[in-house]
Amino acid sequence: RDVPARQRTLRGAIDWSYDLLTAETAALFRRICVFAGGFTIAAAERVGAAEGEPGMDTLEGLDALLDASLIRRRWELAVPDRFETLRTIREYGLELLEESDEADAVRRSHAQFFLELAEATEPELRGPDIELHLDVLRLEHDNMRAALTLAVEQDEGDVALRLSWSLWRFWHLHGDLTEGRRWTDQALALPSAAGRTRERARALLATGSLAYWARATSAMTNTFQQAKSVFEELEDSAGIALATYNIAFALAVENRIADG
Repeated sequence: RDVPARQRTLRGAIDWSYDLLTAETAALFRRICVFAGGFTIAAAERVGAAEGEPGMDTLEGLDALLDASLIRRRWELAVPDRFETLRTIREYGLELLEESDEADAVRRSHAQFFLELAEATEPELRGPDIELHLDVLRLEHDNMRAALTLAVEQDEGDVALRLSWSLWRFWHLHGDLTEGRRWTDQALALPSAAGRTRERARALLATGSLAYWARATSAMTNTFQQAKSVFEELEDSAGIALATYNIAFALAVENRIADG
């Protein structure tokens, strides 16, 4: 009641559209509001379905939400079947989601979906279809940020480290070196990420590589050497080779070839 009349009218319009939805479609709407920057049909099918809930046709639900003007379609080159929710409507849906008892499960399902997407895309960034996969990650960047935010806030080190490794090359190629280093540093600082694991070693390579491209020489050599130490403990020959390769580049930048 304390907001301007225009905002009350807008909320009333959204209320009216939402109240016309079936219970199943209303639940789908609340859940898809977790997406930041849009979503695909595949993402909606995964995140919009609750565990143990009778199956609902996601396409029918999305059609109903389109008819209610609660979502709209976006036509993108990389992902043709893509939808988005306007900011005001998304905020409304997030309020409803937070009031439900499923907010935590939905956010974790969202993070898991985008972790899997990042890991599947990572090797493709070194292949012939690199531009196609870069376009996908550009579209999903806000969703990746949301997944990283959840992992950092909930101290889920494994997820944060795996995302850091999977996304570092995208951050480099996309020109987000500073942001990438901020995420990787936060991931590595998590208490649950302190173990001497392959995931930590890879995240160290990621932050070192971003430092290399940013020419932050004070950071890159040390992180590469830390990664090599972990790989040696794990007797991971491929990891040792990759870390050694990166150390060589770092020493060259620092003009310390003789130290190698």
